[in-house]
Amino acid sequence: MTQAVNRRHFLRTGALALVAGMGGVGCRHGRRERAAAASDGGQWSGIGFGIEMQAQWSGSSGAADVGNTIERTIQQLEAAFSLYSDQSELSRLNQSRVLESASPVFLSVLAQSRQLVERTGGLFQPALRKAWEQRDDRSLRAGLLRAADMRFVETDGRSVRVTNPDTELSFNALVQGLLADRVAESMQRNGVRSALLQLGENRAIGEHPDGRPWMLGVSGEDGAGEPGLVGLVEFADAGMAVSAVRPGAPWLHPLTGRMVDGNRVVAVVSREGAAVADAFATAFAVGGGAHFDALVEALGQGGDYQVMVWEDARLVFESGDVLMPIG
Repeated sequence: MTQAVNRRHFLRTGALALVAGMGGVGCRHGRRERAAAASDGGQWSGIGFGIEMQAQWSGSSGAADVGNTIERTIQQLEAAFSLYSDQSELSRLNQSRVLESASPVFLSVLAQSRQLVERTGGLFQPALRKAWEQRDDRSLRAGLLRAADMRFVETDGRSVRVTNPDTELSFNALVQGLLADRVAESMQRNGVRSALLQLGENRAIGEHPDGRPWMLGVSGEDGAGEPGLVGLVEFADAGMAVSAVRPGAPWLHPLTGRMVDGNRVVAVVSREGAAVADAFATAFAVGGGAHFDALVEALGQGGDYQVMVWEDARLVFESGDVLMPIG
């Protein structure tokens, strides 16, 4: 442990989660490994969304079934949301402005995104893609920012239409959170009682088999730019996401159009799942301290949560409490 913080949040050592950004969606699964860890559990590792992923669980002997579920879900979400495939639903919508017969998963993510944009006060914004691509041109960026609005994305419950020529969508890591949530739901239906899924975003089922919360390390840089562990987060029965604004890698503020620079790392845990945790982690990271209170109130409306913010590797904000197993 690198710093003195509230004991509620940092009790034991455990698994280490590497902070990773959104990889290239659409990458084929170049590696698959499965091994039974015990008679009633197993583990899986492979490639999805262009990054390495892994899962470990207990309470089910069907290691092959779990692995197949993960891989099928990755393939389904890549087919819908990859920006690296011209044939994905998202790419076709961005190119032609109309998507006929959208898949149920596409419509579901679209609806969830609208809700999360509203809950975060617009700090999470999936319609920001074109403005982000032109971020180095201030005058052009300002005009494109007006098109970064989900009001320009219409649906009749079957087809989707984009009504502004400068509006383009990217659901980014939100879909990784959805992957973790959907796999967790499937595993729970099949008897898995304890699992940690690190599928781009993190999702815990129950608690660790040792009878303690799952614990993940969060990495970042100190004020001198030295990388290391900035803190630990423990949780159970919840999703977790990490977002970071790093020196030299600014973010575009979706409300002001300014470039947000600094050295901030945010970890959000939500009982609602990994997709919600991802949207709020993004909002906390880009919004900064002026928005923290409003974001905490909005996040808390969905149930138990935990938020931790580090700047220059120092814990500067926390809210919520350790999430323990339900029941």
